[in-house]
Amino acid sequence: MQIKKWMIECLVIVFMLGLFFILNVDQKDINAQEVEYLKNYSSPTIQLQENDLLSNKAFIVSELHGFKQNSKIKYDFLTYLNEEKNITIHLAEISFSSGYLLNEYLKTGDEDLLNQIFSFYKGSTFCTQEEYQFYQKLYHYNKNLNEHEKIRILGIDIEHSLDSAIYFFNYYMKEDIKDIDSIINLSSNDPLLIHIKNNIIASKSFYENLNWQERDLAMYQNYLFLQSYYDFDGFYAQLGAKHGFSDLLNDQFESFTYFLNHDETSPVNNAVISIMIFYKDSECLEIYSIKSTFIYKNEKIKKTYKTNNLDVFSKNLVFIHLNGNDSPFNKHLVWYHQRDNDCEKVTTDYYQYMLIINHSKAATPIDGKVETNRIDGFVQLIKKYLGF
Repeated sequence: MQIKKWMIECLVIVFMLGLFFILNVDQKDINAQEVEYLKNYSSPTIQLQENDLLSNKAFIVSELHGFKQNSKIKYDFLTYLNEEKNITIHLAEISFSSGYLLNEYLKTGDEDLLNQIFSFYKGSTFCTQEEYQFYQKLYHYNKNLNEHEKIRILGIDIEHSLDSAIYFFNYYMKEDIKDIDSIINLSSNDPLLIHIKNNIIASKSFYENLNWQERDLAMYQNYLFLQSYYDFDGFYAQLGAKHGFSDLLNDQFESFTYFLNHDETSPVNNAVISIMIFYKDSECLEIYSIKSTFIYKNEKIKKTYKTNNLDVFSKNLVFIHLNGNDSPFNKHLVWYHQRDNDCEKVTTDYYQYMLIINHSKAATPIDGKVETNRIDGFVQLIKKYLGF
């Protein structure tokens, strides 16, 4: 039986109406009291409360990777803290070896070295034009500062790139080491070389077991070593979202920030500010690996929060302090994350500020082109046809 054209069009329209309804259905009614507080304590610029700025040492921003605005936020926040509190340390979610080499770039401005570092991370959201430009801007920013004011990079993650570790050893030792086994079997009393060897072993363990708790603990132990070795006080870090919760979630996950805030041996114990980023009407870069080939796609994100309270904000950047007078956020749990989580404490036990990003583009990969999402393109055409 031949299906008439008008029948197909009707089916498409019904399908699109249903999809549009699902995508736009309210998840939770707006709470007027919470919205009033959010508006009263919101700012279009990044600016911490004076007491928070003075009394804390660690400032953690939690992002979702792949958004273009992340690199700008990192630069703006880091330079703000450098100017207002003389923070000179950026703890980065990269390997120590790469952080060391990035500091060499910041000293020399050697673009060949910067290109080499980024080549280690092909197929990741680190290897983007925005991240590359972040380090270029940081190099020029540092040029105008005295030596003791300059910003330095310290990588606190496990050695994700073994190529980076090999390159570091050759750069640092002025030798020609060609493989990881040579590094692991190398006998040395140099604390930095021992540190990297330990993180190569930790990396192998992580990728065999994908134990995220093990990784966060390793990141914290790396911080303790680096803090002792380089003798610094305060710092800024911008990490993936789950690393940034100040307290335990209901799965009892102990994040990097949890250790910072609760371990009695932590140099920044009870002196940590956690800032959570939420995104609305934005795009993020998604990367897939198929048979050693990377595929890049831009994913449209309606919003990354659960309630509609944040829908009232339309500016591209909104920074909100959650611990103000009569705040509902330090009296009970208002949970904005898309995943349900029946945590036992109040919102400000987990993060004390929120940053809303509207209309961010996706980050731009250095090493590949973004593929057109044909299904998404078809959906957009139908929505346009239906007048949505």
